[in-house]
Amino acid sequence: MSNVTTIYNTLLTSLASLFSSRTRIANPYSIEDNTVIFLKKGYGLKIGSSSVGEGEFCTYVYDLNVSVTLTNQVVKLESSTDAHDDPVKELLEASNTLQDAWLDGNQIGIESSISKVDFNGTSEVNFVNAGKNNFVTMDVSFIIQIREDL
Repeated sequence: MSNVTTIYNTLLTSLASLFSSRTRIANPYSIEDNTVIFLKKGYGLKIGSSSVGEGEFCTYVYDLNVSVTLTNQVVKLESSTDAHDDPVKELLEASNTLQDAWLDGNQIGIESSISKVDFNGTSEVNFVNAGKNNFVTMDVSFIIQIREDL
């Protein structure tokens, strides 16, 4: 078996530990397709593209793009001008927590399979209008270099 399954499962475990007060989003690839319960304060792991490179000593490496989607519900009154502030600040704090944990390879817990983790940036904060419920979302992106034996 390749290291991909181990790394994927470890990333999910890391997210569940980091964001124990959040709910894992059922479908992070399409936010609008999730029910409100997942989006009130959620997180989801998305796998992006990858590229292969040469490794050393009978190994190869590939860069895997991963993103973590974070969501918060926006509760506002018609007269509220700052209703978005707290949910957006929570997204920024969650993003910082994730960066601190994942950029320290020991926090992920599988140093032997991961050559390095690079922070690739965040998306802009997006507003999702879901009828009576409104949400803000942000993607936090990383490039994880995975080492595999030939």
